[in-house]
Amino acid sequence: MNTRHPGSIHLLRTTLVLVIASFLLTAGHASGLAQTDSRPMAVQYFDRMLGNVNLDTAAAIVSQDALLHTPEGSFQGQDGALHFAAGLRGSFSSLEFTIENAAEVGDLVVVRFTMTGTHTGPYLGLQANCAGIAVPGMAILRTSDAGMTEQWIDYDRQTVIEQIHAFSRFDAGEGTACTGGQPIAPSGAPACLSATECETPF
Repeated sequence: MNTRHPGSIHLLRTTLVLVIASFLLTAGHASGLAQTDSRPMAVQYFDRMLGNVNLDTAAAIVSQDALLHTPEGSFQGQDGALHFAAGLRGSFSSLEFTIENAAEVGDLVVVRFTMTGTHTGPYLGLQANCAGIAVPGMAILRTSDAGMTEQWIDYDRQTVIEQIHAFSRFDAGEGTACTGGQPIAPSGAPACLSATECETPF
């Protein structure tokens, strides 16, 4: 029987999302379809996700029956993005999504971002060690007159894990306990090909 490993399925899904998003970004710029209001729209969406804007005013951004797909699971409704961010904040304090690029192609807004935070809570079985993470990701936001109806947010969870492990090796004995002062998350996205080849700003 030919069975597929869950990790392989996630890697395939991540690769497809990144390829499609990169294609749409390139196509949007090449054909002149990228709109000037794409970046503010993306910033507004992520600000709402993190609770940085008035939720009553921002409610129209997302439709009532919106569906959000993420590496942490699927979320439904106008507050789906808030629940997604709240779950991540349980693992990473100072969670931020920095918009690197955004383009509008048809009814899709394609966003390239960097997710940063500090590992101060359990994540995928890993206990907090105050590691700073900086992980690149892509988002695709489907828009309509009713607001955003469906969103895809993707980043490589394996990269998050490798950065956490890498920090433990750099700061053995202190960072693993996650006690003491306030750590600072890295400002750039390090390239991690494997746990032994991860370059971090620490």
